Amino acid sequence: MEDSRYRSLRYTALFTVLACVASAQQPAGAPMIGGAFARPGPIVIGQIQAVQPASGGATGTLTIAVTEQLRGEAAGPEITLPYSTVRPNVKYPPFAWSRVAPVAGHRVLLFLTGHKPDWNTVEVLDLNLGEDKFLPLVRGMVALEQQAERNEQAPLFTALSGSNDELRQLALDLLLNRTCPDNAECRMKVLEKTEAIANDSRQGRQNRTWAVSTIAHRLYTGFPNSAAVDKAAVASLAHLLTDTDERVRGEAVQGLHGLLFGGGSAKPQLQLAGPDRQRAAEQLRRDAQAGLDFSGRAKDLSDLVARQ
Repeated sequence: MEDSRYRSLRYTALFTVLACVASAQQPAGAPMIGGAFARPGPIVIGQIQAVQPASGGATGTLTIAVTEQLRGEAAGPEITLPYSTVRPNVKYPPFAWSRVAPVAGHRVLLFLTGHKPDWNTVEVLDLNLGEDKFLPLVRGMVALEQQAERNEQAPLFTALSGSNDELRQLALDLLLNRTCPDNAECRMKVLEKTEAIANDSRQGRQNRTWAVSTIAHRLYTGFPNSAAVDKAAVASLAHLLTDTDERVRGEAVQGLHGLLFGGGSAKPQLQLAGPDRQRAAEQLRRDAQAGLDFSGRAKDLSDLVARQ
């Protein structure tokens, strides 16, 4: 009869090997969906038909049968792509297909770059290894892009006010860059939606600081045809100078400081009066003396308010 000690060692070794194999098949890190989507190029779903390793096995080519085209130029019923299982050099990655190890028979979502037939990949999702959970997000992003092409603003504003970070960022980009770059009324509505996020304590710190940064760096432009939006953006940032959340308040201080003390000859006017001015002045003085990472900028704004 086999000694229980040896049987235990044998099972431990077997489980270790199986765990290593499973780990090797798992994608390395989370997919960069937002960055991949921002790149122009087709997005397709397909199934890996064959993997042809090159010498050494770490690189090679693979053949994929395209089963669904989500965006862009028709990639064809079948495409051939390079791959690498070597972790890429951060500065000079050999291939984009390196996060996911290719396995014949697996379904994959591909963000492609290049042109037929010389495709390469910006990002790959293995739908057989749990990354199918991202598929609804990608479909939602494709739908938003198509709605922007048809100048349908309502779904974009809905996504801008929604809870999904990726869809919110994409909706903002599509609104500002495609559907209303020269439409002051549309941009004002974007500001109002973003301002609502910045002032809503239920949104959480990350969402609120994102909204404040968006107001300062995306919605304020300094262009002559954006005077009304710019004035409202400055007023929104000024209101947030007294916010109870230190990080939100700090983001407003830094954004407003950049507009008032940054480069360029055309500077906005900081208009504070009555109780608003008094509250802002008191909070800026406290922040200037608190040793915070934005205390220096708070002092500059405090001095400016004192001179008004």
